[in-house]
Amino acid sequence: MIDLSVRKSLGAFQLAADLTCASDGITAIFGRSGAGKSTLINLIAGLMRPDSGHITIEGRQLFDSQKKIDIAPDK
Repeated sequence: MIDLSVRKSLGAFQLAADLTCASDGITAIFGRSGAGKSTLINLIAGLMRPDSGHITIEGRQLFDSQKKIDIAPDK
């Protein structure tokens, strides 16, 4: 299970994403250019840090701004 609720500001662009989905199979993210697809993937992968929110994959909390959890991408 992938569970996330993240917020990220990049200049004038603001991403707000709330998502819960199964982690088995294939999940697709689609949208027009500039919608935040790459930003969302970078946040999930740990390559960018959300401004706030949480990211949990398979019960493992990778990021939580309130609990001060921020697991490095290589972990």
